[in-house]
Amino acid sequence: MLQILIIIGQLLYPTDCITQIIELIIFERIEGLLVTTDNRFGFKSKHSTDMCVYAFRQTIDYYNSHGNPVFICFLDASKAFDRVNHYTLFNKLITRKVPGYILRLLVNWYSQQRYCVQWGEVISGLFSVSNGVKQG
Repeated sequence: MLQILIIIGQLLYPTDCITQIIELIIFERIEGLLVTTDNRFGFKSKHSTDMCVYAFRQTIDYYNSHGNPVFICFLDASKAFDRVNHYTLFNKLITRKVPGYILRLLVNWYSQQRYCVQWGEVISGLFSVSNGVKQG
């Protein structure tokens, strides 16, 4: 089993338990600043991707029933979260008027973190991560 650990002081902790607690606290404080349009479906309460598929299907059926061709292009964004530029992310949060203390916490969190990987009994050396956002 491969596990990524975060170092706090001299102790190693699994990233999932600590970061999830911090993320929940931050999200609770800024949830109202992250409002998007109803046309965005993923990662939103009461906006499952099932709704997106339904709307997509209805649109296709509408144009087909009126004799119009439908051309579709799909974008695979499966690795999009791994490529998020931290500087761009923080600028967007500033635009959304995220409070300074939360922004400073996030900037510090993303710029100062160092990771190691544990595989069985072996622990790698420390390394920094300069792009991507926490997931899971």
